[in-house]
Amino acid sequence: MFKIFDRFIYKQFLGVFFFINLIFAIIIVVFDLTDKLDNLLQSKAPWSAVFLDYYSGFIPFLINMLASLLAFVSVIFFTSRMANRSEVIAFYNGGLTFRRFLQPFIVIALSITLLSLFLANYLIPATSQRRIDFEYKYIKSNPFSNMKTRMHKQIEENHYICLENYSPYDNSAYNFTYEELKDGFIVYKLRSDFIKYDSSKSKWTLKNYEERSFEYKDNKSLPTNEIYKTGNDTAIAYNMTPIDFARGIYDIQKMPFYELNKTIATEKEKGSSDVPVYENERQRRLAEPLSIMILTLIAVPLSAKKIRGGMGAQIALGLVICFSFVMMNRVSAMFAVYGNVNPIIATWVPDILYTFVAIYILYKTEK
Repeated sequence: MFKIFDRFIYKQFLGVFFFINLIFAIIIVVFDLTDKLDNLLQSKAPWSAVFLDYYSGFIPFLINMLASLLAFVSVIFFTSRMANRSEVIAFYNGGLTFRRFLQPFIVIALSITLLSLFLANYLIPATSQRRIDFEYKYIKSNPFSNMKTRMHKQIEENHYICLENYSPYDNSAYNFTYEELKDGFIVYKLRSDFIKYDSSKSKWTLKNYEERSFEYKDNKSLPTNEIYKTGNDTAIAYNMTPIDFARGIYDIQKMPFYELNKTIATEKEKGSSDVPVYENERQRRLAEPLSIMILTLIAVPLSAKKIRGGMGAQIALGLVICFSFVMMNRVSAMFAVYGNVNPIIATWVPDILYTFVAIYILYKTEK
C-alpha cells in the first residue's frame, strides 16, 4: 500500500507543480511581451529570436528563481485538497504515520532542489547569454547606456582609480586618476587627460600625464617631500582590463558557477568593493534551491489537516508565508550588497530562520 501511496503523491506533486509552472510561464510571456512589444516592433526583432533566444532564457531564469514558492503553493494546493476530502485521514487509518506520509514529499522536493541547483549554476547561465545578447540588440539601445560618466574603482589593495566618459567601443577614457595609499596617506598620484587600452601590449596608454610622489615623516598629515614629473606619452600595465569597466549585473548572470568562483577570487585579490555583489550572487544560487526543501517541509504539515475555513484558508495562509519569505529574501539581499553585512550571513538568514520554523511545525504536528 505504501508504494501505491508514494506513486500517488509523486503524481500529484509533480503534476500540480509543472501545471503551475506552465501557467506561470504563460503569464510571464503575456505580461512581458505586452511591456516590450513597442521596442520589439521598432527594432524589427524576428519572432523566432524572440521565443528561441529571449524567452527560452528568460522563463527558466525567472521560474527557477521562484521554484521554492511554486513548490510551496503546489504542496499547499493539492495536500489541502486531500485533507478536505478526508483522504489524509484515510491514509492515517490505513496505518500510515506522519513521518511516512512526509517521505514522498521529501523525495520530490530533494529532486527539484538538485535540479534547481544544476539549472542555476550551469544551464541558466548558458541560456542567459542568448537572452542578454537579444536584449542588447533589440530592446536596449546601448548595452552601456546605464554606465556612469564618472567611475571610481579599487583595482587592488590601497590602489584606486577614477576616470570619466569611459567608452567600451575603443576602451578609452578621459581625466584618469590613479592613487596609491599607505597607512591612510597618498604616497603616489598620477593624473592623465586621456587613457586607452592597448590590447597588443596589455598596457594602458596615457596622454599628457603628471606624476606626484609624496614622503611623510613622523605620521604627519602633510607630506614633507614631493617629487613631480610630467610627460606626453607613456604606457603602464595596471591591474585592470576593459572588462572590469564593462562588467555589470547581466555579466554575473552569464557566469557558470566555476567562473563566478574564479571572478570572486580575482576581485578579492584586488581588494575590490564589488566582491559583495559577486558573493551575494554565489550564495543566492545555493540558498534559493535549498529553500525548496525548507518550504515543502512547512507546507505539508500546514495543509495536511482539515481546518475551519477549508482549502481557501490554507491557501491564504500559504500565500502569507510565501510573501514573508520573499520579502525577507529581498531585504537580506539589499543588506548583503549595500548594508555592509557579510553576504554569506545575509543570504542564508531567511533559509536558517524558516528551517527553525519548519522544525517547530513538524514537531507540533507529529506530537
